[in-house]
Amino acid sequence: MPSRINIGSNDQSRSVADIPANGSFSAGKPNTVDVATAFVMAKQVIQALVAHSEDVGERFAEEARKIHYEEAPARAIRGQASHEECEELRDEGIDIVALPNLGPNTSSLN
Repeated sequence: MPSRINIGSNDQSRSVADIPANGSFSAGKPNTVDVATAFVMAKQVIQALVAHSEDVGERFAEEARKIHYEEAPARAIRGQASHEECEELRDEGIDIVALPNLGPNTSSLN
């Protein structure tokens, strides 16, 4: 879990309502988001990843290879892989993103 840290300012007055609906910030101004808003945004990203991907568990490396080599249908997957397996996938040219363990109750984050 993220810990409370000071990034930029002590102004904690922004809320999720301050995030533009289109998800972008205006150019020309420094983009600042307080820690609480950043946490909410991160949680929303995790929820979207969970909602739009298939959990393949410990078969992640195997499934990623099958998708890459067109032996399985292309789809978004998530699962667990060792550091060594991740390095091997990257060496094969398979793009992956390592995320923290999302835990068993990720789909019901509130």
